[in-house]
Amino acid sequence: MSDQEIYSEYLYFTITHPAELNPEQIYKKYKFENMHQASIAHHVHNTISLQSDSKHIQFEIGNSENPLDFNQYLMLWFNLLLIRTKVLELPLEYTKTLHLTTRGSNHQNAGFHLSHKLLRYLSNLNCDFCLHGYLDQQEILNEAQHRSETISSNIQEYTYFWIESNQYTATELQHLLPELKFIVDFNQGISQRKQRKLPNSTRSSLSLKSRLAPTSFQLEEHLQDVISQMYSYQSALQTLFFDENIKFGINATGYLDNPHHRQISAATIKQLFLLGVNLDVDYYFL
Repeated sequence: MSDQEIYSEYLYFTITHPAELNPEQIYKKYKFENMHQASIAHHVHNTISLQSDSKHIQFEIGNSENPLDFNQYLMLWFNLLLIRTKVLELPLEYTKTLHLTTRGSNHQNAGFHLSHKLLRYLSNLNCDFCLHGYLDQQEILNEAQHRSETISSNIQEYTYFWIESNQYTATELQHLLPELKFIVDFNQGISQRKQRKLPNSTRSSLSLKSRLAPTSFQLEEHLQDVISQMYSYQSALQTLFFDENIKFGINATGYLDNPHHRQISAATIKQLFLLGVNLDVDYYFL
C-alpha cells in the first residue's frame, strides 16, 4: 500500500448482553475491571465503557504503533482478557464481537488479515469479527454523496482457498486433496494462464473459488461456500499444516463501496481455525 502515513486502524471489543441485566453487575461479576491495570502494565491501551441503553459493554482496545502488527497487538490483549477476567464464563446468550475500523486515503486501505493464531483466540472466545472500512479522502467522500446506482452495482467480492509448494507439482498437490475442483494457477513456476515460465520459480499453486456470484453475496456467505467444499478434508489439512513444504490459506478480495461493513460469525471463525488456515482479505474501494 502507498500513502501509509494517511492510514489508521482502531480496535474495540463488545459484549452484548440481555436487556434486563445491569451492565455494572456484569462488569464486576466477570472481573472486567482487572483489564484496566493489566493493560497499563503491559503497555496496551484500554478503556471500558458501559452502555446500558444499547446493551453493550465496550472495550476500547485502540491501535498498535505499527498497523501491520495488529495481530500481535490483539493476541497480547486477548491473552490479558483470558488471564485476568472470567470472560470464558459468560453465558452463551452473550454475543462477543471484535471490531476493526480502518481509515485511509488509499483505495486499497480496506481489508485485514487474521492469522491462524489470532483465529484460535477468537474461536476460544466464541467471538464474531466485524470490519468497518472507511475511505477518508475528502474529494472521494464528497463524490460519494452523488453516486449513481451504476457505481453501486459494481460492488463485487469473492473468496478462494489456495495451496502452494516449491517441492510438489500441481498434480501432486491435487492428489493430496482429491475430488476438489481446483484451478491450476502455476505448475513448477509455469503460469497456466500465460503459459510462461517465471524466472527462478519452482512454485506450484492451486485455487478453489467460491461458487457464489461475486455481485450477489458477501464475505460470510463466500467463506461458507468455500468451507463447505473443504469440510471433508479437515483432517487432511490438519496433517498438511505441519508439512514445511506446503503453504495454504483462504483469501478474499473485492471492490466495495465507501464505507463498508463486513461480519464473520463465530461459527465460521471456528471452522477456519479447525481448517488450519490464515484469512487474508484485500478489499478495494470503488
